[in-house]
Amino acid sequence: MKQKIVHVRKLLFLCALFLFAGASMTWGQASLPINRTSNWGSSATGWTPGGITHRTSSFACSGNSAATFDDTNDDLMVFFNAAPNQLIFKLKKANMSGNSAMLVERSDNGSSWATIGEYGTASGSASISDCSDITLNLTAGTRYVRWTYTKGTGNCDLDDVRITQAPNCPTPSFSTQPSNQSREVGNTATFTAAASNTTAYQWQWRSGSSASWANVTTTQGTGGTSNSFTIVAATQTMNGYQYRAVATNACGGSSVTTTTNSNAAILTVTCPATPVITNHPAHTTVELGTNALFEVSANNATSFQWQVWSADLSAWVNIGAAATGYSGQMTNALTVSTPDMSRNNGRYRVVVANVCNQTTTTAEATLTIDGGVVVTTTPASVLGNDHLTSITTYTNTGVGQILSEGIRYSTDGTSWSLLISGGQVTNLLPNQRYYYQGYATFDIGTFYGATLDTFTFANVPGTPLLDAPAGGTTIEFAIDANGNPAITTYAIASGTDWVQADGTLGSNPAWQTETIWNNVTINGLNPQTNYCFAVKARNNDTIATTTGAQDCIQTACATLSVTAQPQDQSAPEGGTALFEVIAAGNNLVYAWQENNGSGWQAVTGTANQLSITPVTVAMDGYRYVVTIRDNCNNVLNSDTVALQVIYQPVIII
Repeated sequence: MKQKIVHVRKLLFLCALFLFAGASMTWGQASLPINRTSNWGSSATGWTPGGITHRTSSFACSGNSAATFDDTNDDLMVFFNAAPNQLIFKLKKANMSGNSAMLVERSDNGSSWATIGEYGTASGSASISDCSDITLNLTAGTRYVRWTYTKGTGNCDLDDVRITQAPNCPTPSFSTQPSNQSREVGNTATFTAAASNTTAYQWQWRSGSSASWANVTTTQGTGGTSNSFTIVAATQTMNGYQYRAVATNACGGSSVTTTTNSNAAILTVTCPATPVITNHPAHTTVELGTNALFEVSANNATSFQWQVWSADLSAWVNIGAAATGYSGQMTNALTVSTPDMSRNNGRYRVVVANVCNQTTTTAEATLTIDGGVVVTTTPASVLGNDHLTSITTYTNTGVGQILSEGIRYSTDGTSWSLLISGGQVTNLLPNQRYYYQGYATFDIGTFYGATLDTFTFANVPGTPLLDAPAGGTTIEFAIDANGNPAITTYAIASGTDWVQADGTLGSNPAWQTETIWNNVTINGLNPQTNYCFAVKARNNDTIATTTGAQDCIQTACATLSVTAQPQDQSAPEGGTALFEVIAAGNNLVYAWQENNGSGWQAVTGTANQLSITPVTVAMDGYRYVVTIRDNCNNVLNSDTVALQVIYQPVIII
C-alpha cells in the first residue's frame, strides 16, 4: 500500500512539472556558474527531469528539498551554455543496498555520453558518504551532465549541485614559426618556434604530407617538449620529414585547454658530393712470395670495397672480409699477402662510397709477380685477315720446369683468350685490332711477355654494284665490303684513275669508309661510254689489299632537248634571213626543211643554222623547221617558223 502511495505522489509531481514546463520538458540552457541547493520540486532553466521526485528538508543536505531517485532509470539532466571547470554535488543514500548505483555522465552534444563517476552499493561503485562533496573535473567542451539511477533496494537523494565556469583561456598564437631545414646526411638540425599564451610545447613529426602526425620521442631527438627540437643525425630516409610544434594553453589545469599547431617545417636531407678519386691504385710488381700493397686516396669517402677480376665469371668480385690471402679489404689499402704465381697478372680495383652509398670506382691495377722468368714476344711475323703468328722466347733463371709456351690474344687488352700452345692464332676477324702476348708456363706458374697489338688485314672487297642513271654523265655504285667492319676504308679504281671524294676521277686514290662512299655519285663522265670500276680495302694499320674484281657499265645517252627555238625572221628583198636552233645532246645531227606551200622539202643548212640569201618576194610566207637526231636514235623537231619578205618598190622619175 505504501509503494502504491509513493507512485501516485510521483505521478502527481511529474504531472505538475509537465504542466509547468510544457510538453517538451526542456527549459533552454542554464547559465554558468550553476548553484542549485533547493527547490527541487520547481522547474529550472536547462534542467530536464526523468522520473525523479523531490523530498522535504529532512532528506536534503541543505536548503528545503532534494531530488529523489527511487526507480531504475530515473534520471536528471542539465544543459548549460559555456565551458565548465568542475562539477560538485552531494548524494544521500536512503536505505540503498544491493545493486544500487548512481551513474554520472557528461556529453558535448547530448547524444554521445562519457561516464565520469558511479556511486552506490553496486559492485565497482564508489561508496557514498552522505552529504559530502563529490568533485569531478569537466572538459571545456562539456555542455550536458546527467545522473541516472539503477535501483537494487532503497533510494538516492541529490542536492547542492554546483558547476563552476572555466576561466577565459586565450588560444596560443605563434610569433615564430619553425623554418625549413636542409642538412647533409649525418648532421643534426634544430627547429624553433615561439608562441604567446602557451604553457607547454609538444613537437610532432610525420614522414610526408599524406602521413599522420605523431609526437616525437627521445630516440628522434632532444627538446621534444620545449620550443626548440633538435633531431638526431639525419639519414637519407628522413628526407622530406615534416615537423611542427603544438602549443598548449592549460588555463584551468586539466579542465580547460586550448592548443594551436604551428606551420609544418620540412627537413631536406642531402648527400655529400660523390667520392672523387685523387690517387688511383698503381700497378705493382713484387717478387714471388713478397706482399703486394695497393692504395687509393679519395675525397668524400666513408667506405671502401676492394674487388678482384674473376676470369671464370668474367666479372668483378668483392673480396670479402673472410677471404684468405688478403687484409684491408674494406679500407683504402689492400694487402695481398705472399701471393704465388696463380695471382700473377691479377687485376684489382676499389669501389669507394660516401655516406649515402654513392659510389665511384677506381681504375684497375695489375699485380705482376716476378718469378725470375723473362718472356719476350716477337711482333707478328705472319699476319693475314684471319690469323696472326708470333714467336715467344723466354729466359729461365731456374725457378721452375718449362711446360709449354705460346700465345694468347684479346680484343681489348683486358679480357684474354685461353692459352694457345705454339705461336699462331686463327679464325680472327678482318681489320680487327688484336692484343697479344707470348707466354711461358712453368710448374710454378705462367709468365707473360709485353702486350703488343696489330690490326689483321682487311678482306679483299667484292665486285661493286653499278648503275647508270639517265643523263649520261653519272654512275651510282655500292661497295661490297665482303665482311669487313665499318671502320675499314676503301679506294675505287677506274683504269689508271681513282674516284675522288667528290665523285670526280683523279690520279690519286681517296680512302673512305663504305658508308661515305655509298653516298657519293661518280660524275663528270662522258655519255654512252664504257667505264670499269674495282675496289681495294685498307685496314687501320694502313695496309691495303689487292684490288677486287671489277665491274663495267656504259653511261646512258645525254638527254636530247631544244634549249633555244628558232624564231620568225623578217628580211628585205635581196637580203639574208638566218634561222638558228640551240639543242643539248650527244653527237647531234640537224636536218632543215622548207615549205613553200607545196609541202615540206629538205634544204641545206649549216648544222644548227639555216641561212637564206638572197631573199626574193616569192619567199614571203615560206615556213621552216629543223629535225634533230643524236647517236642514240632520239629525234626531236623544233618549232615551225616563218619568213616575212619586206618588198622594196622601185620609184621611176
